[in-house]
Amino acid sequence: MFCKEENFKEIGGLRVPEDWDVVELKDEVLGEVGGLIGSLKFLPNMSDIEALKLAALYHDVAKPLTMKRRKGKLTFYGHDVLGARIARESAIRLSFGKKVGDFMFTVIRNHLRPFFLFNEKRLSDRAKFRFFKDSGSYSLHVLLHSIADWMATSDVMKSNVNEFIEFVKGMVEFYKRMSSVVPLLSGDEIMEVKGWEKPTRCVGEIKEKLFELQVLGKITNKD
Repeated sequence: MFCKEENFKEIGGLRVPEDWDVVELKDEVLGEVGGLIGSLKFLPNMSDIEALKLAALYHDVAKPLTMKRRKGKLTFYGHDVLGARIARESAIRLSFGKKVGDFMFTVIRNHLRPFFLFNEKRLSDRAKFRFFKDSGSYSLHVLLHSIADWMATSDVMKSNVNEFIEFVKGMVEFYKRMSSVVPLLSGDEIMEVKGWEKPTRCVGEIKEKLFELQVLGKITNKD
């Protein structure tokens, strides 16, 4: 199920934030949308909170497999991609089911992105939108996980976690703004404008692009 112990010894062991509590953290950071965490039921005894803890356990599972030494430093390029696949396959093999597997895949595949966004000198709304679009229904879970990951990385990072938490809160504000946007055109209206009689994949693509432009403030009305 897990990588061999000697692999972790070479990396330097595993660190776990002992004072991290998912429920307390979601209420503090997510505020009014925190109720969305814990509202999903994957199995009779497994909500998305338990699945998030399982994803946290697995999120770096591919580090030993992607580890390389470059210029005297260890790198783990691609461990997010490979780890997501390993976690999904493991969830299905261990009878957690496809939904849990897909959840773990999404969280682990995107778990580095909040760090990249945090380090952007000028973080654009487009970059924020892309994150939420790619993470889909589990974007808030990814953000929560990133705080725990930040705290577990090193004592120095843990001592500076408040700055990262403020960044996450800003991302949550963008999420709320994005969630409040009502699409200007429906699929049927797009078909009427284009003169199409039957729905095609292009309808969905146009609708998604229009929604993105709405969220970014590029389009404000049908005209």
